[in-house]
Amino acid sequence: VDSTAFVYLDSTYTYSDVRPIISKNCLFCHNENGTAPFNLSGYTNLKKRAPIVEIVVKEEIMPPWLADNHYSQFFNAPTITDYERSVLVTWIQKGCKQGEDFESDSKFDNPLGFEKPDLELAFPKRHTITSESDSYQCFSYELGLTESKYLTGVEFLSNNAEVIHHRTLFLDTANVTSDTTNCWDCLNDDIVNKALPIQAFARGMRPYKLNNRLGFRLDPGDR
Repeated sequence: VDSTAFVYLDSTYTYSDVRPIISKNCLFCHNENGTAPFNLSGYTNLKKRAPIVEIVVKEEIMPPWLADNHYSQFFNAPTITDYERSVLVTWIQKGCKQGEDFESDSKFDNPLGFEKPDLELAFPKRHTITSESDSYQCFSYELGLTESKYLTGVEFLSNNAEVIHHRTLFLDTANVTSDTTNCWDCLNDDIVNKALPIQAFARGMRPYKLNNRLGFRLDPGDR
């Protein structure tokens, strides 16, 4: 589907049809605490921005993903299907119908998040940005495992998305970070280069989930 050959579908779509499309493809950035310039959570917010949403979705500007899905598929790719684009654009052009089962939701409902994670880690101490320059801070966590486990998914949550732009997760199996403080400036050191990189995250990225029967092994003492 492209801007010159768009497929228009059933005109009876309501907000209940487009809500899961918006939630899956847009709300990781466009939520009340997100990094995008406006909020799309809830019918009122979405209808208000419907004209610009129609343009950027129809022209395949949003969601931002430059890889060609017709050439190859990438794991965890934040893609929207041609069918979803058609449903959303059709709903907008037909007047953004609420529907009888309309729910005036306004909070970000993360459909890909983890309902109950096995382990939650919080920064061991607060770091304050004191200049206009980028700050590269590393945090080392003792997992406290008593037996081997497998890491099958990760989600980063921030209470200040405007400040935290990128996060990179490493697995330290050789205890190269065991002698460091809980938080240190790691821009000019090579400690993390000795650890196993697992995943990098940027603003708006979805939770990282591995396919079935895949995982990173975590042993007691790993960080």
